[in-house]
Parts: sequence; structure tokens; C-alpha cells
Amino acid sequence: MSAEDRNDDRNDDLNDDRKNGPKRLLPELLPAPSPVAAALSPTERVAERARLFLQRFRGLGTAAGAAVLSLQCGYGVVDPLPPPPAQCSASPNPFGALTASAQSGARQGGLTTIVLELRSAGYPPNNFVGYRIDAVRVTGGTLVATDDRSQTGQGGFADLLVTLLPESATATMLVEVDLGCGAAVVTKHYRVMFTDLAPGSLVVVTEAGDGSDGGAPDGGAP
Repeated sequence: MSAEDRNDDRNDDLNDDRKNGPKRLLPELLPAPSPVAAALSPTERVAERARLFLQRFRGLGTAAGAAVLSLQCGYGVVDPLPPPPAQCSASPNPFGALTASAQSGARQGGLTTIVLELRSAGYPPNNFVGYRIDAVRVTGGTLVATDDRSQTGQGGFADLLVTLLPESATATMLVEVDLGCGAAVVTKHYRVMFTDLAPGSLVVVTEAGDGSDGGAPDGGAP
């Protein structure tokens, strides 16, 4: 191609550009705005997810669909709440349901108090309430207070507290607790042992036989 032909081609391109005019961007067509859906609550989200899974697994049958749904939703069977506790008077051996433990409490007069706790279970067959403390006698210490924090709702239990002040920082206390349940009464004997306690420390408690568990009473703490 000669130089003259190339010049002619350039002139033709320039003429085409002038005819077409300046280049412009076409307007962008966007969809009409739609209202934003309200946020679903946790319960609504679970229901919606369950609906979608049921639609997806409808062809599997009822049993298979339910099994897959339970796995996908992440929910399983949980233990139900225990029933409310029964009254101790309904048990033929009410005092056998109580167990003893102790821990150190607040400081008082330069010594650390000890809280003896008598408690029943929160599940059947030993979730009883209705006990009372009739009297407390202490050897090697002093009775500070008694308290009944039993709970009667679902999962409830008996919770009797006896707060004691030992005679010294290192000692053993012998504690007799007269308990009642309706017309039934019993005396529980405990040996409480400790050494230089800090607040919140566990305390060793041993219980002597008193006949309430079907065995012969031994007449006192060992």
C-alpha cells in the first residue's frame, strides 16, 4: 500500500469519528428499590429453616425426614427439668435423704466461721423438703446461726445451714443437730475437723450413725 493510500484511510477514519460525534456512557438501568425485609427473631429463623428442610426432604418419608431435620437443625433430646420436691413426711426414711458437707465462712473475732450444710438431692428419689432444725449443740465451738434455704420449685431441694464459730484456729468440733420432719424427729451427730482455715476452704465432716438409715445408733460422734 502506498503512502497516499494510507493517508486516505486515516482521513476516512477521522471523517467517521466526526459523524459519530462524542462517545457517551449509556444510562445504567437498576431495578426498582424494594423494602428491606424485617429481621427475623431467633424463633422465626428456626421455623423458617425447619420449613425449608421439610420441603427439601419431603420425599424421604416422615421418619427419615424428621431424623435428617433433627441433625441439620442441631437440636437433640435433653433431660427434662426434675419435678418439684416432695415433702419429707411422704418418705418412710426422711432423714436418710440428707447429706452433710461443710466449708469455711467469714472471719469473726479473729477466727474463721464454719458453715455446716445439710442438703437433699435435686432429683428423685431423694429430693425432699420440709425439714426443720429444732436445736443445735456444739462441743469445741459456738453456734452462730441457722438458716433454711430450701427451694420448693422444679429441681428444688432441702438446704439447711448451721454456722459455727470454733474455739481456736485448729480444732475439732462435735455437733449435734436435732432435726424434725412433721412428727418425726432425729438427732444427727457430726465431727467437724479443720486446721488454719482460709475463707472458702473445704472442711472435713464425718457423720456418726443415728439409726435414721436403718442401722443401730452409736450414741454420739466417733
